[in-house]
Amino acid sequence: QPGERITIRLPGFKGPAYIMIQPQSQNLAPDAVDVSWTQATTALSLTLRQAVPADKDVIVLVPTEMGVRLPSFGMMANQPGLTIETDAVLGPVPATAITTSPAVGLFAEATLLFNQQCAGDRTTGLTLTFRLLTKILPGETLVLRLPAFGFRGGVTQNFPVTSAFVAGGALTPVTSASWDSRFTFLEVLVSLEIAAQASVR
Repeated sequence: QPGERITIRLPGFKGPAYIMIQPQSQNLAPDAVDVSWTQATTALSLTLRQAVPADKDVIVLVPTEMGVRLPSFGMMANQPGLTIETDAVLGPVPATAITTSPAVGLFAEATLLFNQQCAGDRTTGLTLTFRLLTKILPGETLVLRLPAFGFRGGVTQNFPVTSAFVAGGALTPVTSASWDSRFTFLEVLVSLEIAAQASVR
């Protein structure tokens, strides 16, 4: 009914302290719903301006201009903790788990191996294997943080590395890396598109 509210809790999401907009809806009348975001409770609230029949599917498109951002640590598929509830007088529903949501920006696999035998100065090679749940585009980078590591190479920027898709093939998705001694991290530059869920070594 008009004035009733549906609230979606999104732990870890970020946005402005408070904002309200009138979003697009694919199957409601124009201006049928107001959407607000409250950062203190990480809650996205839909306040209805018209009655919605029982069992009606409703699609509301919340634009990026609202400023709500995904968690910086990513999301796994069907992320726990996401809930939906309503204060509808004829059918109030307490916070209920949202069972279906996509994975975004999360590593499904990440392993780092060292040479079993190091030189006397403790120089070693590194083998990184990773699989991201989302696509990686050419020009994007992966940052490997290595506290207390050093680097003995003469060139610290854009030095060549070897790589391959674990599934096989002649393509080399990563061809160079750079070392930052200030923050002890290794930045790996992606040269070819890496599909979601593709393993690279």
